[in-house]
Formats: sequence, C-alpha cells, structure tokens
Amino acid sequence: MTQTPLRWLVGIAVVCALVTWPLLRHSYSSLPPLPWTLVPTLGLLAIAEAAAGRTLRARISGQDAVGRNGTEPHRPQFRPAVHRSRRCPSSRPDSGEDRNL
Repeated sequence: MTQTPLRWLVGIAVVCALVTWPLLRHSYSSLPPLPWTLVPTLGLLAIAEAAAGRTLRARISGQDAVGRNGTEPHRPQFRPAVHRSRRCPSSRPDSGEDRNL
C-alpha cells in the first residue's frame, strides 16, 4: 500500500468544496442574521473554551498551564469495573446447601 498522492487529496478537497458550497449557501440564506450583541458573546465563549481545553490538555499530559513539566499527570478518579465469574451469594436461589462457588 502506498501513500495517497497530494494531487488526489487536493482534487478531492476541491470537489467536496464545489459540491458543498451551493448547499451551504442555500441553507444559510434562509437563516436570520445574528444580532450584533451575539457576535462578541460567542467570541468570548470561544476564547474561554479554548483556554479551558488548553488547561485540560496540560493537566492530562502532566504539565502545568504554562507548559512546564514536573507536575504529576492526572490519574482517572474511577476504578474500572471488575467482572466476577461467580455469582454473589445473595443472588443465587435457595438450594438448601452451602457450597463455595
């Protein structure tokens, strides 16, 4: 198997753009315009989300928010469920005998 040539990737991107441009233009023309107060609000929300994502990535990789190494990597706070091959004694029917499973 070989790598896909760059001209194929560019060609596929151009074809996808030519197909989706009229569809998006038609569907977005029917939407009402955004009020001017919503644009800065969405911008601030996008900046806050980017900052939170950057901090989360640093915590997971074991760096502080600035990118310095040395902090403990984040460990998950849950334990994986352990499947037991034997049933719980309280869930088995009364058979009158007490045996180990």
